[in-house]
Amino acid sequence: MASWNSWMREGAVLHIEVPDLGRMAWIFANPFASRRARAVAERHLFGSHEAKWAAHYEGYDAAQMKSLFHAMGFAITQIKRTHWRGTHNLHVFGRKATHFEHIKDALPGGRDYLNQFRVDDTEGELKMVDLWMQDFGRQLEKTWASD
Repeated sequence: MASWNSWMREGAVLHIEVPDLGRMAWIFANPFASRRARAVAERHLFGSHEAKWAAHYEGYDAAQMKSLFHAMGFAITQIKRTHWRGTHNLHVFGRKATHFEHIKDALPGGRDYLNQFRVDDTEGELKMVDLWMQDFGRQLEKTWASD
């Protein structure tokens, strides 16, 4: 999203659709759900894997998407929940609110966002965030509009 920010004009709208982690996890964990409903929930959460792009490596709920959009310079304008054949999705719309002119502009928001996933403040967990930030930086270098 930070790289998208670098390519987009001020005020442009970003629309992302993701599986609704909360709803799909509830179905998967529900002991009264059918085996088929649980299998569909699992497939939807992890992706169908028929192609490289059809694998989900992260899970999001509305609160997490709000945090991510904010960290990457977007203001949420709308969140819609949709469902189709036993799957539930979030459609998140945001307006570009902050321009990231240089890669370094995106790094503080990225670190703040990733820090939410630490288990605690131990040295190992802090090093984990540093590793995640290295990956984030490498991805930005590959996809950034200009710097």
